[in-house]
Amino acid sequence: MRSMSLTLALVGAVSMATPTLASNETPIPIASSVVEAELAKGKRTKLGLYVTAADAHLALEASPDIIFIDVRSRPEFTFVGHAASVDSNIPYRVIGEDYEIDEERAQYAFEPNIDFPKAVENLLEREGATKDSIIFVTCRSGLRSKGAADLLADSGYTRVYSVVDGFEGDRDPATGHPTINGWRNAGLPWTYQLTEAKAYESPSF
Repeated sequence: MRSMSLTLALVGAVSMATPTLASNETPIPIASSVVEAELAKGKRTKLGLYVTAADAHLALEASPDIIFIDVRSRPEFTFVGHAASVDSNIPYRVIGEDYEIDEERAQYAFEPNIDFPKAVENLLEREGATKDSIIFVTCRSGLRSKGAADLLADSGYTRVYSVVDGFEGDRDPATGHPTINGWRNAGLPWTYQLTEAKAYESPSF
């Protein structure tokens, strides 16, 4: 079970994001180097809470009680790799059963994972956390994590941070490859190894 008392003492922050808390809670500062005005509109969330992969790594080292969710598909999580400190893979969107092609993106089309909210609830129950606990959500480059953060915000979660550069990072316009930023490009701890605790199991089964 996770302790509900979080204390973060992080150095070198460019900005500090402190969400609104209940009257009986103590503000928990998260060091963030993200400037929202400089963030692409497609990555801006309703809660306005963001971290880079590097910010997230520092925060998780200072406080392992933070819930860390990778919202990519199961194949991405397994074969591309994932942050070693992730608590669970809970896909925000999944590849459709009919494997239709998204012509614009030149990849298989994704559809919403209707079990996402329930799977997050189950994870929080397992970890002894609540909707007011600090949650980091990450994807490939910060787009699905934005959607996941907004969905959770609509469901009453109050401290959901989107990892704006994700695991692989943004694409280099010159090559089309994700080499600019992100967890893996920053040389942060990552792995291919899948554990039972991190594996996604749909609540529908």
